[in-house]
Amino acid sequence: MKYLPAIRWVIALKSEANPIIKNLGMSSVEKGAAYPTYKDTTGCHWLTVSGVGYTAAAAASAHLHEKSQAPSWASWINIGIAGCGHGNYGTLYMVDKIYCETKARCEYPGVAVSTSLPRTSLLTVNQPKSDYTDQNLIDMEGYSFYATVSKFSCRELVVILKVVSDSPVVSLKNITPKNISELISDNMDNILSVVSKLEKLSELEFKRQAPLDVCDQVIRKWHFTVSQEHQLNYLVHRWAVAFPKNDLMSELVNLESSKSVIKYLSQTLDAYEVDWRQN
Repeated sequence: MKYLPAIRWVIALKSEANPIIKNLGMSSVEKGAAYPTYKDTTGCHWLTVSGVGYTAAAAASAHLHEKSQAPSWASWINIGIAGCGHGNYGTLYMVDKIYCETKARCEYPGVAVSTSLPRTSLLTVNQPKSDYTDQNLIDMEGYSFYATVSKFSCRELVVILKVVSDSPVVSLKNITPKNISELISDNMDNILSVVSKLEKLSELEFKRQAPLDVCDQVIRKWHFTVSQEHQLNYLVHRWAVAFPKNDLMSELVNLESSKSVIKYLSQTLDAYEVDWRQN
């Protein structure tokens, strides 16, 4: 099977999407649909405009997954404007922690892309808020997007990028569609740099899709139940993306059981994500 980069974009506003569509030479593939959809000439890049809100982002992400026949090694990107309690207008951030206003938990994108972009947390809300002085970033789609697409690809291949458009001193009421497009355009070099690295990570994931030789090696060494094999396959895929140069079998050699293997992989990957965010 031949590898082609697979990048999927979910963007709330057409004014946010326009610079991406223009830069990548995308054209419409679904006119008049609830979620306008575009792709480039190679079919590698697909983009949908979700509209604003939690439910819209989830539905549009699922729609794009089906419409584009997104493979399991696809990288997913959500990019757009966001309010910020203390950031500078126009600054592009990579999100490494997402809160949801209505849920008592948070999520952690893998952020396996090496970049100099500043990182921060994002709060996703159901209704627009005028007072967010205590928040790093605030939007209405990020959490929903992540919760949906992380079911399709491993978290290391999911990226959320936000540009500061409004703050306690810059009102959103003063932002126009033209301003929004300019904010995205002004950060295009950094955006495309992230995309280039995501394409390489996606290729690594493609090469390591099941059945993986290392999975077979692990299963031959320890006894796994069917349920444990599914867990192992998922964890090994994540490991291959997060630690492409590390020999997994040498890491596991002293473990005594399938349970200890799964525990080690889970804890190591979780610790890796925590350390990455603190850097």
